[in-house]
Amino acid sequence: MDDTHEPRHSTYYATNRRNIDQLHENRDRAGLIQMIDVLTLVTGWRAHDAARLIDDARTAIDGIAATSPRTLHLGDPGIRVGDILEYDVRGEPRSAIVLIVTDCLAVTHLGDELPLS
Repeated sequence: MDDTHEPRHSTYYATNRRNIDQLHENRDRAGLIQMIDVLTLVTGWRAHDAARLIDDARTAIDGIAATSPRTLHLGDPGIRVGDILEYDVRGEPRSAIVLIVTDCLAVTHLGDELPLS
């Protein structure tokens, strides 16, 4: 990551913005949270930029959360494509990625068609 203590105003914002982009690309939620913690302590002429950067970092965290696979069980509400679904087939536990979701059916990468209701 780039140094965040560069003295010039526009460079300070641009450097931190690049860091947010890099952390988002790496899906580094913890790094983004740490960056928010540091930016909340900023005072003086950098405070306005820090507030904008905090908003950008929070948006990046929300983007990671929205696209991260979740592990759910058959019957859980809100199953979506990309989720990892845990379920039983003839008494055997399975874990599979959801490829298709309709109003009443989820299809996994293992070819299982599972009722959602």
